[in-house]
Formats: sequence, C-alpha cells, structure tokens
Amino acid sequence: MKGALYRKRVHVRYESTFGPYFRLLYTILWRLRDDKKLTPEEKRRYGNLLRGHLTSFEVAMAGLNGLMPRAKDFDAC
Repeated sequence: MKGALYRKRVHVRYESTFGPYFRLLYTILWRLRDDKKLTPEEKRRYGNLLRGHLTSFEVAMAGLNGLMPRAKDFDAC
C-alpha cells in the first residue's frame, strides 16, 4: 500500500504538528491552480516561489503526505 510506512512512522505520530502545515501548502497550491486571472506562466512562477521557500526535507515530506488517502488531491496540485 502506498504511503503505509509514512502513515505508520510519521502521520500517526506527528499529524497534529504537520497537518496544519500541509493544509496551508494545499490551500496555496489549490488557489493557484484554480485562479482564473493568473496566466499559466504566473501560476508557475508563484508555484516556484512557494517551492523556493521549502527545504528538500519539506518537499519530500509533502510528497509522502500526498500518498496518503487523507491527503485529498494534494498530489494533483
């Protein structure tokens, strides 16, 4: 099962810590994706700006979190 190790070792223990952080990332990316006024180039630039503020560890954790069924469609943002 995808994400089973992450769920067991990280999500179960630290969801209360990481949950708000991932929800914030999701909300920012969701709003960028669905915005009707920004051009695709502007969306890409803002997405890259967000990515530039994340460490490699944070990107990896977000990717692993995206494998969770509870992650909604975080992997599609």
